Amino acid sequence: DHSDTVEIQQRDGNVASTLRPLTRGGTHHIGTLGIDLELGTNTQSLRIDLTGQPSGLHMLSGVTAAAAVGDGSSSAEAVGGSGGALDVNVPSGILNSKVVVTARIDGADVNAGGHVSILSNTASAASSKGDTGGGGIASIGEAHADTTVTASSVASVGTDTVILAGGNFTLDSTSDHSTSATAKSVGGGVFAVKVAETTSKLTADTRSKFADRSKITAGKHLSASSTSQSNGFSSSETYAVAYGAFADSDNTNGDRGVEILSPATVFVGKGVILDAETVDLDAQIGTTKAEAIAKATSFVPVLFGVATAFADAYANVVTPASVEIAANPAGSSQQTKITG
Repeated sequence: DHSDTVEIQQRDGNVASTLRPLTRGGTHHIGTLGIDLELGTNTQSLRIDLTGQPSGLHMLSGVTAAAAVGDGSSSAEAVGGSGGALDVNVPSGILNSKVVVTARIDGADVNAGGHVSILSNTASAASSKGDTGGGGIASIGEAHADTTVTASSVASVGTDTVILAGGNFTLDSTSDHSTSATAKSVGGGVFAVKVAETTSKLTADTRSKFADRSKITAGKHLSASSTSQSNGFSSSETYAVAYGAFADSDNTNGDRGVEILSPATVFVGKGVILDAETVDLDAQIGTTKAEAIAKATSFVPVLFGVATAFADAYANVVTPASVEIAANPAGSSQQTKITG
């Protein structure tokens, strides 16, 4: 038994009374129930011995936390603007994000009378913005927006691991990520140079894996799936008005626009045994969208002058989906077997 402290307060916030009830076994409890794992970089283990087999569906879920205040997105924004004889602004919004989630059973024997599921899911939304405006005799503005996201969602069964499920066995990895970069540079003067550069880059690995010599036996259905979904966006805009006007929207940027590399893979290693009534191995690419916009405008407000404008938009998407079954060495006594 454990003692907890519960304060009962009046409407004005003053404590009316303090109770110290005991937390006992049973249906109803007062106090905090749970196990806190300390924050740190070392590996921590949580083991629970199940001595009985109660009826109904029971779940042991992973770490949970209250949602942070906000919209659930990460963003970086830089805005600049000024005026004068010499106007120079170079705002840069830069966001780098790394998301890693791994769910695995590794080096253990699992014997379950019901279903066994190993699930991994990652999702993120990241954006950056650079914006500048100004004017003067000489006006120079260069806005940068760079968003780079690296993500990994892996569900796996470790080497030599044996799992026996009386019901279904599910190995599933999913990912859903979006990146956005927006840069804008506007202004004018006697001489004006306006540059906007964007980078919106996503690299995501979504993978469900049976490591070498793992053995899975399910009484009903065995499924391994991997699904990747991506959205990338970039927008660069420049506007220059001057006797000498120059506008560059991602024209001289060697890392311009949108780039998405997001494979979905189901991998079966050497000597793996998969045995069930039905077996389903499925890798797929969900909704994938890449949009890059570049707009450059420059002009001279009088009859004589020089104006140039250059804009380049670029989008590259590589999203392969594959089910890979490793080849067994010639003469090996441990062959991969899939039955179902």
